[in-house]
Amino acid sequence: MTQEDYGVKAFQRHLNERKLVGVWCVDCEVMYVPPRSICTACPDSQAELRELSGRGTLAGYTSIYVAPTAMVAQGYGRENPYLTGIVTLEEGPRLPARLAGMDATQPESIAIGMPLQADFVEQQEGEETRTVLVFRPATGGAS
Repeated sequence: MTQEDYGVKAFQRHLNERKLVGVWCVDCEVMYVPPRSICTACPDSQAELRELSGRGTLAGYTSIYVAPTAMVAQGYGRENPYLTGIVTLEEGPRLPARLAGMDATQPESIAIGMPLQADFVEQQEGEETRTVLVFRPATGGAS
């Protein structure tokens, strides 16, 4: 693996290909998402880039009513909140992500531990189209 396989730019490149990837440390058997070049447990370890299932469970979430400029431009704000949360992936790591397919104004309808599935949403940012990772409620028994 080269340095180009790691970091935010590499993670975004894989998202643009509609793939969720992480780095598996062969020595200590830990998965890192997004990929990183150094294992925090054993810095001299061997690492493998792996595509992940995209399945996980909701570990925590919040409804956001006061949105940053980029989200306001997409129509979110006090009258139309959005959700963000922490997802525990089937492969082990946790990552923050936007949540979709749930009602941010009805938090009582959202359950910690609910099964989620990764989805890839194309989003316009200025003149550029970017793929954003979101998680939606899983269907068909995914976990």
